[in-house]
Amino acid sequence: MSAGLSSKRGWPGIGGSAVAAVFVLLSAVAADAAPRRGRVTVGARVGTTGPGVQVSGGLTRFVGVRAHASQIGVRYRATQDNLNFDAAFRARPVSLLVDVHPFGNAFRLSAGWVHHGLYLEGTATPRERRQWGPLSLTPEEIGTISARADPKNAGVGYAGLGFGRPLGGRRRWMFFGDAGVMFLERIDLVASADGLAADNPLFEAELERRRRDGERELRRIRYFPVLALGFALRF
Repeated sequence: MSAGLSSKRGWPGIGGSAVAAVFVLLSAVAADAAPRRGRVTVGARVGTTGPGVQVSGGLTRFVGVRAHASQIGVRYRATQDNLNFDAAFRARPVSLLVDVHPFGNAFRLSAGWVHHGLYLEGTATPRERRQWGPLSLTPEEIGTISARADPKNAGVGYAGLGFGRPLGGRRRWMFFGDAGVMFLERIDLVASADGLAADNPLFEAELERRRRDGERELRRIRYFPVLALGFALRF
């Protein structure tokens, strides 16, 4: 028995997207291949989306392009109020960004597209009899309650600012930083139960009520903060 607005499961890996992003970026840079050091940078970054890699290219003194991919995962297990909780969060963002350097220096304004790869799933299993709406049920009757966040779109917009510019600079090593947000769209919540009472209409109604409450809270999350620092080698 399940309750929800979507049956889509799983998320695609980031390997193909990352490779495609790098090739698109390098093709754009090659179109303006002036023989100057600092035309392209390759580096590493770490931040709120986890550790990752980045490739950037300077098209002109004022415009550049970037592609980066990262990954972060968190697992949470706990027992609280005689409930066993198990939850997992994962993000595997792959970004394609355009950087504008309005003053022709390292300061930049950035915007672009992100395949976020967000995944959030959790379970709760009771250890004693509990009240479930109008019903008083045993752990066997409730079973394990599973819930999964289901974002409407895998690709979202990004906007931010930072520092770091491939062009110019006397040093081959470059440090950079970013502060911005991913603009999340609607997130649905899918819920299910596998207990003996899962097909009871009263049980289903209470599960749906709790699913809607959780979905309402999820939809308040409109932004995912992106803070990152890193270093890169100029070529």
